[in-house]
Amino acid sequence: THSEPRPDFDHRYGEAEAVIARWLDAFDAPALTRWAEDLGQPLFIGSSGRVFPKAMKASPLLRAWLARLADMGVEIRTRSRWTGWRDGALTFETPDGECMERPDAVVLALGGASYPKLGSDAAWTAWLPEADIAPFRPANAGFDIGWSPVFATRFAGQPLKAVAFSHAGRHLRGEAMITRYGIEGGGVYALSAGLREAIAAEGS
Repeated sequence: THSEPRPDFDHRYGEAEAVIARWLDAFDAPALTRWAEDLGQPLFIGSSGRVFPKAMKASPLLRAWLARLADMGVEIRTRSRWTGWRDGALTFETPDGECMERPDAVVLALGGASYPKLGSDAAWTAWLPEADIAPFRPANAGFDIGWSPVFATRFAGQPLKAVAFSHAGRHLRGEAMITRYGIEGGGVYALSAGLREAIAAEGS
């Protein structure tokens, strides 16, 4: 999450701002921080304003959350893949064969299409024909820059620390990484939606 106050925080969600603002009214950034710290995972605010676990990795927070859910009687089934609907039931591929479930309520948290090898292949879009699903577009993207061969060879893999980025009137501080093909990293990702739209409209 991020430490900046609302409504600046809400503006980060672009076209989805109005919808997500309603979610944040119910569970905002301070609430998320309290939730993590109640699980025994202290957080800190980085130089970019982003909020991180002091452990600098997510696994301790995940383990604490899973332990709490287990104490609440939540059953977690792994190695199962949702494959759609049949006769009003959800169908799943499991190690024991196909399984059908008819729950009272369903929350779908399905991800995008960015990592097919690990299951993020957007196959689920075919199983929700009535849903208004926006076309998938790159997010948190790196960008191509025509470095000279000398520059790319010398500096690929080098981090950019405590730098400022700007695009279309938006300015922020952050970090990034020079790559052989261009640039990526947190500071670039924060501007990637606007950069993506500019490339679509203007070609670069």
